[in-house]
Amino acid sequence: MKHHSDPTHLEQTAAANPPTIVSVTVVATNPYRPAARLLVDHLWEELDRRDGPNPGSRFTPEQIDVPGLLFVVAKADGRPVGCGAVLPFSEEVGEIKRMWVEPDARRQGVAEGILYGLESMAREKGYQFLRLETGIRQPEAVALYTKWGYAPIDCWGVYAGDPLSRCFEKRIQE
Repeated sequence: MKHHSDPTHLEQTAAANPPTIVSVTVVATNPYRPAARLLVDHLWEELDRRDGPNPGSRFTPEQIDVPGLLFVVAKADGRPVGCGAVLPFSEEVGEIKRMWVEPDARRQGVAEGILYGLESMAREKGYQFLRLETGIRQPEAVALYTKWGYAPIDCWGVYAGDPLSRCFEKRIQE
């Protein structure tokens, strides 16, 4: 796995848990690029299968095209296999959005690479905390975030009171 900020950490992580994929590279990109759009379309297709269609919550790049956006694509052996974003929530807090890994690339360190890349880039932008919402029908996501030190918090905004939502937060600066 490679990331421009701290390749040593990712090499150590990869050595401890060798992935099947030869290499994973996480790069910042534009959410309008075709590979990014395709990955997010695949995310919504899976969410529709798990939760039922919800056309009102469909993602468009315009929804996250805001100052301060961080959007990354993970490539495994040169092929786009995952994505994620951090949106500004406040001056100190970023919100992780649109984390996705293609089914055939799961359980190979891709999600960890994306999360590590997003956390590193968010630190560089000066965020103190990252928060996120995921659903109870995404137990893999809950397990990943818990493993990476995200603690449950009360849900906010449109997620408050939603029995299918789980919200988490992590301090990323010391």
